[in-house]
Amino acid sequence: MRFSDNAGPGGDRGTDMSFSPLEQRMMRRALTGEPITVAGRQLAAHANDQPLIPAAQPHQAAFETSLLITWGFCDYSHWDETAAEGKARQTRYPPFGMRYLIPKASALEISVHPYLLPQFIDVVLPKIEPGGDEIYGMPGLRANVQERSVVLHRPHLAGLIRVLVTKDRWNTAAKLALEGVDRQRTPWLTDPDAWHPMEAAHHQRYAHLRDFGADGNQFLSGLLRRCHALNSSSHTPYWHLWSNRHSVQLEWRGGATHQTVLERLLHPQCGLDATLEDPSAACRCDDTSDYDNQCYSVPILSPSGISLNLRRQRPYRAEKRALASRLRRLRPSR
Repeated sequence: MRFSDNAGPGGDRGTDMSFSPLEQRMMRRALTGEPITVAGRQLAAHANDQPLIPAAQPHQAAFETSLLITWGFCDYSHWDETAAEGKARQTRYPPFGMRYLIPKASALEISVHPYLLPQFIDVVLPKIEPGGDEIYGMPGLRANVQERSVVLHRPHLAGLIRVLVTKDRWNTAAKLALEGVDRQRTPWLTDPDAWHPMEAAHHQRYAHLRDFGADGNQFLSGLLRRCHALNSSSHTPYWHLWSNRHSVQLEWRGGATHQTVLERLLHPQCGLDATLEDPSAACRCDDTSDYDNQCYSVPILSPSGISLNLRRQRPYRAEKRALASRLRRLRPSR
């Protein structure tokens, strides 16, 4: 398949008045996963020259990039679920476990799938390695638990991510995540208003691994804010993201094709400020005859040359058969 001409370049464009208010809400919802009413309220609160997906301020973009790099390789399974149980359950998780996101210039609100919330707490909130100086999670990250949301922040650093979850549900998930963990090794509990010295030292040594510079952070923050561009009506077992300093790998299996993802991510009204590395590139997402090569990659580039390598794995044949069988069971009998 060769990619159509309307797949890029994109960017943070202003609201295009050639689209009706309903069309604008639907375009935004396709990228953020927001309920249509939420998307409508957010668009109505801004002037018509504001972008459908607002860009994060520099400090906020850096914070979101760090969260994405930390959480991007999450495990799409119920807490304490075995692989066999997960395969039998076939739960439909959203990309990166984000049911929806509400992007704002100076903040990001996220709704994490409840099955993945304990894992989110376990992976993202910092823990100190027993008997060592390694920090797991995001150094300095703190959770301010409120009645209907939890504010994630880092003391003395700008940036705010609000998790849309009730206090009771967060505390229940945190209890699961902290089973068997020494509370003295969890600085987000022992030092809620300051950085632990080991966190500060770790951040000073390794913060560059989660910082892609102003342009790169804006690029990856924009990806997180548009992560539902990766979604599909068909089952997708996972989306995994990992990186080095100059490139980011994003892999998923089955689900949305490269063509669909590129048309959304590089949409001229609400897409990323990015271009195809090779406009003449082709993939075989729709070619069912060739199973010698299971993964095809299509890179897109930020203005400063940060590469996002879109790697789509074909669904396994056995997985296709299992999904088809499950869908037949779900169909109502006549």
